Amino acid sequence: MPIDRTEYTGAPLTVTERGLFWHHVAIMETWEKPHIEAYVRRVLSEHKPESVLEIGYGLGYTARAIHDFGVARHIIVECHPDVIAEARQWAADKPRVELLYGFVEDIELPTDIDLIWDDRHTLTNYGDDWIERVGAAHYVKFDELDMMQMTVEEHRQFQLGGT
Repeated sequence: MPIDRTEYTGAPLTVTERGLFWHHVAIMETWEKPHIEAYVRRVLSEHKPESVLEIGYGLGYTARAIHDFGVARHIIVECHPDVIAEARQWAADKPRVELLYGFVEDIELPTDIDLIWDDRHTLTNYGDDWIERVGAAHYVKFDELDMMQMTVEEHRQFQLGGT
């Protein structure tokens, strides 16, 4: 269940050896890193996108894996001021990476994207109306439990307007 936006963005996030936390709620945990990296490689290898719109930077695991895959254009949307600051430091020397600060539902998004990687935490998921505006061929709603329990084929994400 999403919380009030200002409540989320107004509270500092904490990074520990266990992960990224809002108060005591895990936003991203360090144990996820190898699973995320492997999953990103599998999905990107399958779809071979030239451009990726990533929603939620977290600890940057997904962003690094997408960047290492070598997509031509990588756009990251992040809503928390602490996290966007970290993302800006990471992306400073990466010309293929563009950062957009704010909630994805409110931002003007590009419409020439091949794949959307949606890694919003349930605390900040305010709806999916924005997805159709992007018009990407592929949409991945990242869920670590699904990722670890299902094969890539079973976890194949729906195509907008398709299955």
